[in-house]
Parts: sequence; structure tokens; C-alpha cells
Amino acid sequence: MDPNLLTIVIPLLCQVESNNQPNAIGDYGKAIGILQIRPIMIADVNRIQKETRYYLSDRWDVQKSYEIATIYFNHYGPKAIRGLKSEEKKVVTLARMWNGGPCGHRKLATWRYGRKVRKLYRAQKAGK
Repeated sequence: MDPNLLTIVIPLLCQVESNNQPNAIGDYGKAIGILQIRPIMIADVNRIQKETRYYLSDRWDVQKSYEIATIYFNHYGPKAIRGLKSEEKKVVTLARMWNGGPCGHRKLATWRYGRKVRKLYRAQKAGK
């Protein structure tokens, strides 16, 4: 996964997920922190790493949240964005995957989320 792509997508997700608030709590306490990480993602990232490296409490830590997202995207992202040419399409696809799980970029339920991210991405590129 292109690290430059992650430096674009992760901050956009922080804005959409929590308005950049590291203490955000969503979905009745299930989603925590700047990236609104759920317990299932912690379990999945630990499975990917083949060791228990992250704990539920790590969702409050911005740096660890970024690490979790990076591991997740490095594992699932390449397949999701394969064949996509534009940076915008890659960013939106990864965002939808974040919102809906490893196959989230294919789910109709993540379409609106993708539109939010696309709007922020375009505003960022326009310098707004």
C-alpha cells in the first residue's frame, strides 16, 4: 500500500468519523476514538499481526489508532484498490472499506459515507 495514500485517507477518516476528536464515542459506546474503532477491528488487526498487539483501550490513543488503520489498510487495501487509476477513487474505496468492513467498498450501505469523504477530498485538493 502506498504510504502517501494513507497520509491522505486516514486524516480524512478522522474528520468524518469523529471531527478529529480523540475522545469521541459513537454507536452507543461501540465505536471509540478519533477513528471510531470497534472491537471487531482490534480483533481483526491482532489476527492479521498473529499476536495480541492492540487492546480496546488503544482506541483512545491517536497514534495507535493510526497504526491500527495502517495495518488494516495494508492488509485489505491492495486488493480493494487494484485496477483503480485515480487517487480520488482509491481514497473513496478505502474509506468505504473502513466504514463497511473488508468488503465495504462493494456495499450500497457505504455509498453515502464515500460521498462525504469524496467531498472532503475534493475540498482539500482545492485548498479549501
